[in-house]
Amino acid sequence: MKPLVSIVIPTRNRKESLLKTLQAASRQLYPAAEIIIVDAGNEPIGFETLSKAFPQAPIRYFTSRPSVCVQRNLGIQMATSPYILLCDDDVEMPEDYLLKLTTYTSAHEEAGIVTGLFLQKNKNAEWEYQYRTSSLLKCIWHFIFQLSCWGDLEDIKANFITAPLLRYIKQWYEKRGNTYSLAGWPLLTNFTCPVTRTAVYTLGAALIKKEWLLASPFEEKLVPNGIGDNYGVTHNLPEPQPIHLLTGAFVWHHHAPENRLKIITAYRYRVYALHYFLVNSKKFTAINRLFFYWSMLGNLLFQTFGLQGKLAATSMSTIVILMLGQNPYLKHSTIH
Repeated sequence: MKPLVSIVIPTRNRKESLLKTLQAASRQLYPAAEIIIVDAGNEPIGFETLSKAFPQAPIRYFTSRPSVCVQRNLGIQMATSPYILLCDDDVEMPEDYLLKLTTYTSAHEEAGIVTGLFLQKNKNAEWEYQYRTSSLLKCIWHFIFQLSCWGDLEDIKANFITAPLLRYIKQWYEKRGNTYSLAGWPLLTNFTCPVTRTAVYTLGAALIKKEWLLASPFEEKLVPNGIGDNYGVTHNLPEPQPIHLLTGAFVWHHHAPENRLKIITAYRYRVYALHYFLVNSKKFTAINRLFFYWSMLGNLLFQTFGLQGKLAATSMSTIVILMLGQNPYLKHSTIH
């Protein structure tokens, strides 16, 4: 028997995007028991508008202060189903998406988190689910400095001199699995069909046991945009690879521009978030935190050599701030 599901959608100043998301959610072949909207917009959309647009949809509507983490936690608390489908307000689900996730969950009751591929458009306007590392130099650099690796490594080319090194790196990643680098950055290099197990993945279209989310809620200290929010939830779950990624299911992430931080600002807060969770999670040690600073040096050098002056300056200032013990997430209760 398939589980009852509540869809939780936090939204803020994205009315048109939300309506598109709701249209897809209301057309699911396996219907949700309820669709919970948590609105933090400057001008809230209102229940009447949504119920008029989707009269048959089981919509419940709440308002909140602007914080995607606060909004998600509120929606989770209000949900009446044992499973929550977290859904961003710029995600479009194919009509069989929830059916595929619930079918898998009903056959694998141990699965606490089930999701599909999160498709985004690349620079060529093509939908893809990974960030391929096609350059051998970049692959070596990320390995040496233990930075994130998020994509299949099979496209990387090597000559007879560098082939042994590349083979060793691939073997290291295979042994490490879809977990974390020694510096705490997420690793996802194996996309096994039909199911991949991983420690970290976006939760923007994930089906999750409500009890898991209540035990490991979203960190409300984070900036309203929630940069790094998935780290906190997944770090505190009971399994090393709690996410079941179905490679035969997918959603389209339209990457709505509203509410997004500038690249440099988002980068800074992502670093703050990772450092915060490295300090507070039992999964990591002082050695991981040392590797984290080593990885930041790698970022700084890469950005400097790549003539990315603003990013390099941000890395330098962020390193100084963290080494002085001034991470704002460790100093204040909430950042607005």
